Amino acid sequence: MKLFGVSQRAARLESSKAWAADFMERHKIPHPRYRICREANEALNFVRLAKPEQYVIKADGLCAGKGVVLPKSVDQARQTVMDMMINKTDIYGEAGRTIVMQERLKGRELSVIGITDGKVIRYLAPAVDHKTFESGGPNTGGLGVYAPDPDTTEYLMKKICNDIMQRAVDGMREEGYPLDGGVLYAGLMITEEGPKVLEFNVRLGDPETEAQLRLIKSDLLRVLNSSIEGSLSQKGRLFE
Repeated sequence: MKLFGVSQRAARLESSKAWAADFMERHKIPHPRYRICREANEALNFVRLAKPEQYVIKADGLCAGKGVVLPKSVDQARQTVMDMMINKTDIYGEAGRTIVMQERLKGRELSVIGITDGKVIRYLAPAVDHKTFESGGPNTGGLGVYAPDPDTTEYLMKKICNDIMQRAVDGMREEGYPLDGGVLYAGLMITEEGPKVLEFNVRLGDPETEAQLRLIKSDLLRVLNSSIEGSLSQKGRLFE
């Protein structure tokens, strides 16, 4: 059987935010400053000393798109640490055993998703989704999306492809976790300094791909087969 999707080992790029942050550091992929906390006392000391508007708190594991908290106060940050690391509430479970304190970036969010054979990437239309329930409210799994993003210029897309996506694909292959026969998804913040990775996923996006699939002009089955067989012939778009 031909199966489209990355290996369990390669999936760590999505399933562990701590592992992904260290991976990006190793391969010079633009990303926010971060601190990994594996003990609750360490995390509580951090939130006691840091300004809450300067960081976000992320559960290391998967939480159905709800594992990121932008604290508005020290008390909220402290409660988030307790819920993730000690109480292990229904939202977080074991995913919050380790947490990542990540620099809070300013800019606009963008999702760039590509199908890869572990070397070459073919890109779907860049997309923008809306995650928060209200302006500044809690994250949801996604409330709406549009694609392609009209504010993503050719220059910006090329920079994302070269400095982020290709470096990630090459880095995973070099480390022995190739993304062959699968997807690379970069959740980005477009800052004044340029695009930076908020997180990587190794699957098609929900809800982004609901819009992206409508824009595909290529033969998707042929592309998926080439991805599995390691024979994607050229970099480029799957949309027009």
